[in-house]
Amino acid sequence: MRIFVPYHISGVWLPVHSSSPLDSGSLGIGIVLSSGVMLANDVHVHAEPLRLDPTTELVAREYGASDERLSSMRIIEPRPLGYGYGASAARALALAIALEIMYGRGSLCRAGEVAHVAEVVCGSGLGDVIAELDGVGLVLRKRHGPPCRGVVDSYVPPRRYAVVTLPLGRMTTREMHEIFGERIRSLAPRYIDSFLESPSIERFLEVSHGFSKEVGFLTRDLEQRVREILSSYIARGCVLGFFVKKRLLVVVAEPGSENDVAEALSGLSKGSNPAIDFLGTSRAVVSV
Repeated sequence: MRIFVPYHISGVWLPVHSSSPLDSGSLGIGIVLSSGVMLANDVHVHAEPLRLDPTTELVAREYGASDERLSSMRIIEPRPLGYGYGASAARALALAIALEIMYGRGSLCRAGEVAHVAEVVCGSGLGDVIAELDGVGLVLRKRHGPPCRGVVDSYVPPRRYAVVTLPLGRMTTREMHEIFGERIRSLAPRYIDSFLESPSIERFLEVSHGFSKEVGFLTRDLEQRVREILSSYIARGCVLGFFVKKRLLVVVAEPGSENDVAEALSGLSKGSNPAIDFLGTSRAVVSV
């Protein structure tokens, strides 16, 4: 059994907290990527053994998964935790789907619910699970909550745009909410409403750029440096726009220009290299 769950990067989000994790989540807009987590229940797969973090540990506990079962899990994770890729949700959802097939009724709704609750309880995310399970391309989270309770709309752009990302530093979701939570809650509704006036990849990038500036992710100095580096690509229309999620720089570019854009950004952050993805065209996939 192999399970693929795509990564998801939010551009604008509004946290919704409740006394119940099932009634918590977030509204907002984000992009699903072509890359993601691959989890296999096969020791012969050339991949790393699954190591539990607090979120996946909660998922495993919910299903009563044995150590023997967990020891057979192998995982491929091309993107790191704590940088804004929705990686915590992707690995939690992949494990929940696997254990739901082994121990439950094979319900994706149930697996999504377990992963969502684990994310909320551990403070590692609010809206990534539903976007990664139900969304494709550009995803609007219309109603908060786990899959089959929350509601998303997907917009598939006319071209499969490239997404070049560059980690500029690590920031957990909990740290983000502690530092920027008040500004996020006050600013997000206006930017979500602006996107809804004309839903498109261009409007998404416009509102995500403005949101990341006003919240404080995209500082004046960083914006100036990025614009200088990408000026020729922006002028030629190769780069559609950019924004920052936590400390993750996200640049959306025309397909075919991704390698040049990544190379241009390579000197911006010491110790980090740009990663190239594309807008995802696939939801979570299970192959048995």
